[in-house]
Amino acid sequence: MWSGAALLLPFGAGVPGAVLDAGWEPLAAVALLGVGASAVGFNAWAFALTRLPVSTASSALYSVPVVAILVAMVCSARFRRRRRSSAARSRWPAWP
Repeated sequence: MWSGAALLLPFGAGVPGAVLDAGWEPLAAVALLGVGASAVGFNAWAFALTRLPVSTASSALYSVPVVAILVAMVCSARFRRRRRSSAARSRWPAWP
């Protein structure tokens, strides 16, 4: 993990300025995604391990990418639908 972070350091020169320029909403969203999602994931994993054998719980990890893709497809469809409806009300064309 640390080696991956070290490899990304040359690309992060503008990060401190971007963090200072960002409002509280984007920073809260990043904190929620980083801390909140991790906390939910670790607690769900601990809950599963207390109720299921390790082999069964670990095989359920293979469903995570499938569920993530399905959730992304649903969210993407909602975003596209909302963007098209808002573009229809405005005088600016929608992005493809």
